Amino acid sequence: MVLHNSDTFLVQYRQLIEASLDWGDSSAWTNEDFENLSEKIEEKTNVRLSVSTLKRIWGRVQYNSSPTAATLNALAKFLEYENWRAFQQKQKVCEAPVEIEKVVTIPEIPVQIEKPIKIKQGKKLLVAAVLGFVLIISLSLITIFKSAKKKCGRKRSLRFLRQQKNIRRSAKFGGV
Repeated sequence: MVLHNSDTFLVQYRQLIEASLDWGDSSAWTNEDFENLSEKIEEKTNVRLSVSTLKRIWGRVQYNSSPTAATLNALAKFLEYENWRAFQQKQKVCEAPVEIEKVVTIPEIPVQIEKPIKIKQGKKLLVAAVLGFVLIISLSLITIFKSAKKKCGRKRSLRFLRQQKNIRRSAKFGGV
């Protein structure tokens, strides 16, 4: 991947600086952090970059123009590059796609294919089995309830008959 956009190199540069400084994510950097970075750059390169310039490079201040060549060169020197062009070339080399051509031969493995399971037929059988089961359970429950109802009805009628019989006996013997 050959990089052409200057902003792409600035993004890579910022990532390298953040990793080397180990100050955490630059979105949380304070004004003091940018002042410290400015001092570190000046100590190493003898070029003083203002805090506002560094903030523009890190996208913390809106600025529509690109950084000057002198600013970019100072940034590159801080990371031990001769100049900004050398930094870009190194990034191009690091990011260049590497084409590797390797032929891999995969041995053929004989595979026996058995009859595929017919899912539709299996589903039909399952549905029929479930419906049959539900039907059997339903009929069983109906039979049980009917017989229970008959038993309850018989008990009532037997009780009624006994009461009637008792009434008649008592009437015979002078009861009621």
